[in-house]
Amino acid sequence: DSAVGINQGEGSALTAAVEETLLDLDPNGIRKPVRVQVGWDSNDYQVDVGTSSGQTEYKRMLARDGSIGITHAIFAPFNSQESSRANATDAWGWEETLFLGLGEKIRKQEWLPQRGDPVPNEVQALIDYGLQNNVKLLAYVYPVLPFMGNGA
Repeated sequence: DSAVGINQGEGSALTAAVEETLLDLDPNGIRKPVRVQVGWDSNDYQVDVGTSSGQTEYKRMLARDGSIGITHAIFAPFNSQESSRANATDAWGWEETLFLGLGEKIRKQEWLPQRGDPVPNEVQALIDYGLQNNVKLLAYVYPVLPFMGNGA
């Protein structure tokens, strides 16, 4: 449209590129939106999924996500069985929430998926519960930041 300075071809190309990255194909090949729950918007980093009460609270969140059609949830709760914020060596101080709460263990090479290390039971229980509610968990990760200290 010359009145607003938008080239229709460029607009169509941009729309197609965005759709390729933001929409999933359903089993019939039809593009559907991906609906993502961003966990920290629910303060999930304050939920300790290493405890029974934390498991219950996080399962409540996943059940609610599934009931309103959310298909994915960014998983970044605290897990006292696997990590501690006091041990974080990343510049932002959230290492304990990275990679399904296993960021510290990955850095210290105590848990490595390529080695075949099993996902901890308390994490696997939430992955399974999410799938039962049609919600897939997305590991919270962020761009490479400086890490300091032992094992960095």
